[in-house]
Amino acid sequence: MRQETIIPLISQSADFMAENKATPLRTLFIIPIVVGFATALFTFLIPKIFEKSNELSYSIDEPIAYLNSADVEDIAIEVNGVRTSSLFAFLAKI
Repeated sequence: MRQETIIPLISQSADFMAENKATPLRTLFIIPIVVGFATALFTFLIPKIFEKSNELSYSIDEPIAYLNSADVEDIAIEVNGVRTSSLFAFLAKI
């Protein structure tokens, strides 16, 4: 009884495949184009998903006083042609 139910299913699937043969256009052109597009998309998206974000962090410390007019009264400080009464430096860490 079981063999009787299997045989009609096999013959039906063979008839279906005979009627719907793959065309050479689909086999030779469309399928490779779809596979190539999927591969290119995969190759492009995977690095974008797992890419580490590029961030720049920095910190600026307190100003360091090298010369102050209150400490030294008789010194004239000139930097790049500009007279100033004190000289400070800032330390920036990147």
